[in-house]
Amino acid sequence: MEELARESTIFSLSGSTITDSRNPDTWTMKYIDIIRLQPILEAIDDDASGFITIWEMNRFTSSRPRGWR
Repeated sequence: MEELARESTIFSLSGSTITDSRNPDTWTMKYIDIIRLQPILEAIDDDASGFITIWEMNRFTSSRPRGWR
């Protein structure tokens, strides 16, 4: 358990602390905060059920513009 804690990204909702530089997506954590959380959820949750289904997540993640990786 201690090893997992050491390897994990540590961050606060305000994005003030980010410690894991091994993950190339760590930079996103400073943008996922309490202010931006609701718009992000609304963009993914098409039916506004409050639950994000696998289908909704797959559709959201595959809808990026061409050329984006």
